[in-house]
Amino acid sequence: MVKKKPEWHDILPGRMVPSAYTLDELRSAKQAHEFLTEPIPGPPGIVSYIRGFRYLLFFGIACIVENKYPPLTLCWKDLDRFCMSDRTFDDTMFVQPWILMDFPFGPQQQTAVDYFEEFLKGTEFGPQFQEFIDEARRGRLGLHQDVMRTKQVAKFRDLFTGYVIEAFPSV
Repeated sequence: MVKKKPEWHDILPGRMVPSAYTLDELRSAKQAHEFLTEPIPGPPGIVSYIRGFRYLLFFGIACIVENKYPPLTLCWKDLDRFCMSDRTFDDTMFVQPWILMDFPFGPQQQTAVDYFEEFLKGTEFGPQFQEFIDEARRGRLGLHQDVMRTKQVAKFRDLFTGYVIEAFPSV
């Protein structure tokens, strides 16, 4: 009987034999595989979006660790220092998605979603994540600066577009 290798071995970088990696590297690869493939309860549409975001997050963090896109790395590290490290501001579903889906850092204003799509082109996973990618592009979270506030109105400026919105207090 031939012993089958665990599925997580397939995500080891360089596709070397497991003995070529440290125990910490192997443990990290196994944890990453578990994060990406664990069962997610819920309706199929929601599950596919959660899984898509997990893969995008994994892709984004890999790009940040490798400093593949310096503006993305700088943005992540700055917002980590200002927001993500403070439990008051970070719920893991607001700042990270904004950085990966809405922060324009490429020469043609590409986001991590654009680079993720390019990364997946020609792979068996590309079609599986295309609906998630399309939906991620459709919405946009803005990062706003509070520019004026009175009892009657508050004004906020989108830091990238410069567009100012007004908010009125009400019950």
